[in-house]
Amino acid sequence: MATHDLTAARLRELLHYDASTGIFTWMKRPLSMFRDLRACAAWNGRYAGQTAGGISNGYVSIGVFDRAHWAHRLAWLYVHDEWPEHEIDHINGIRTDNRMQNLRDVRRVVNQQNVYSVSRGQKMPMGVFCNKRKRERAYSANIRIQGKTKHLGYFETAEMASQAYIAAKRLHHAGCTI
Repeated sequence: MATHDLTAARLRELLHYDASTGIFTWMKRPLSMFRDLRACAAWNGRYAGQTAGGISNGYVSIGVFDRAHWAHRLAWLYVHDEWPEHEIDHINGIRTDNRMQNLRDVRRVVNQQNVYSVSRGQKMPMGVFCNKRKRERAYSANIRIQGKTKHLGYFETAEMASQAYIAAKRLHHAGCTI
């Protein structure tokens, strides 16, 4: 079943979504979905009322009709009766927080601007670089704006460079929520 073959009405038959908590739970399934009464009773006894999904790549993933779906995209479909047009951004940066107030349908560039942390392995705060050749003002801050890197200056501490980066991020990145 293709993603867009799953409708909001069909989704509501299978799952309940609590918009205030962001949690999906399995609904009781009717006998018409099974070959026999025993299979229906077994499924309902085991899954009905249980939290749906598991964590994959930091996001909640739910299997519906033998296909994995991101819970944040299912939440959008459930509430708005249509699939999101673009990407779903978690406003607070927490990938498992699927409350409706934390989700927004945005273009990829805006979603990528709403980043809260550096990549794994980096020791400096986001946007901050250590200049080992300079003894004074050993930290610099850079930001990307419309595909181009803008140098924000040299700073004596990583914290000062980080503050400059965050100020520039708030000014230039429409998707920034920090």
